[in-house]
Amino acid sequence: MSLLALSQPKVAVTYYQKNLPEEAEDRRIYYVALKMSQKKERPNLIGPEIAMFKAQAEEVVQGPISSKIDKQISQFFYPTKKTGTERYSKIMEDVFYRIKILRKTFVKESASMPEIQKLQTLPKLAETETKVSKVILDSPRPDGMTPEQLESYNQELSKAAGEYQNQADEYMKMKVEIEKRIGDVQAQVEARKVPAIDIEKWPWPVGDITERVRRLVKERGLLPSLIFLEYQRNSGKIQDKEYYILRGGVLMTPDGFEAMRNYVRDELQAAGLGVIVDEWRKLK
Repeated sequence: MSLLALSQPKVAVTYYQKNLPEEAEDRRIYYVALKMSQKKERPNLIGPEIAMFKAQAEEVVQGPISSKIDKQISQFFYPTKKTGTERYSKIMEDVFYRIKILRKTFVKESASMPEIQKLQTLPKLAETETKVSKVILDSPRPDGMTPEQLESYNQELSKAAGEYQNQADEYMKMKVEIEKRIGDVQAQVEARKVPAIDIEKWPWPVGDITERVRRLVKERGLLPSLIFLEYQRNSGKIQDKEYYILRGGVLMTPDGFEAMRNYVRDELQAAGLGVIVDEWRKLK
């Protein structure tokens, strides 16, 4: 199945969609097939694939994402300066109840929430907390207060409002921390990239087997070529180093798209051939 994932990925994807894998190795092959079939390093996921490949999906979720938090935020209703004192008080009771529930929801949801989704959610939470802080400060003052009483009352309101503004600030600090983590990851990804190259510049080993497999991949495609290389290695006609270099070149002969280049890079590095990857990066 691993050869199909690379050579006929749509066939492998169809198989796994009908027979959802449970073993880690089968899931790895399934994800490789998804990448190769879509020619994307981060493929689009549907149905059970989303939960199955959650770790990979966390790095790539794009665009606005709806959640229970969004729904709860949309249900907030705030009083205005024109709202009467009694009505203001009742509305604030509802606001305080909803903000309490919202905080609990975020704590629960954030445990499994992708980082990208947190980046979208945290500013909304901060904005909501800030709005609550503001309506507290805008609360109607009771009539008949002395200047001293009014000052004391305002201080109490400021203290109460400060709790919500502090929470808003904490949410924004979390956002900054996540942005830094994601930025670090993206920098690492950029540093690991390998360039698309003219396949003639690949460090093909000199010999009959190279000529045969290059002709085979052009005439019959990837699958027969990969099987041919497996046979040559198993029969002792080529060593591991030559096998992985040939395999890398063969895989990138039809179409050296990014997902395939990354697969070849990782395979070469896992085989202890990082020096080949270094040479590859110089072939821009």
